[in-house]
Amino acid sequence: MIKKEWIVWIALIIFLLVFFSCRKKKSETIPAENIGMIRSNKETMKKLEKYLDIPIYPGARLADIFTELRNNKIPEERMYTSVKLIIDDYDNVVKFYEKELNMKFDVTGTEDKKYYTLIFDKEDWEYEIYIGHDTYMNLPIYDITMREKED
Repeated sequence: MIKKEWIVWIALIIFLLVFFSCRKKKSETIPAENIGMIRSNKETMKKLEKYLDIPIYPGARLADIFTELRNNKIPEERMYTSVKLIIDDYDNVVKFYEKELNMKFDVTGTEDKKYYTLIFDKEDWEYEIYIGHDTYMNLPIYDITMREKED
C-alpha cells in the first residue's frame, strides 16, 4: 500500500507542475500602452519611413521588424524586410495608404472581418501592405513587407 505521505508528495508535485506550466510568460505581461514604445520614437519612425521609402501611417508604433540580419533593427542597406506596426484603427490605415499611394487595396473577408492587401512595385522592390485582424499581442496591427523584385 502507498503511504499517505507519498500521496501528499505526489499531489504537491502535480500541483507545482500545473502551477508553473500555467503561469504567463514575462512578455505576455507587458502593458499594452508600453508595447512598441521603446523603439517607436519619432526618430525611429522617420528612419523606418526613409528606409522603406514609403510613408508610415501617422501614430503607428513599431512592434517588430524582421530582416535576414535577425537583430530587430532597421538595417543600413536595403534587404528583405517585414515590419509589424501597432495602429489605432484598420479603416484609417486603409484610407491613409489609398490617399498617399493613390492605389486601391484588394478586399477579402466578411463584413465584420475584412482583410486588405495592396501589392505594388517601386523601383527594384515589391511591397505588400496587409491590413486586417492580427492577434499579435491582441492589438490592431498592420504589416509592410518589402522584397527585391524577381526578374
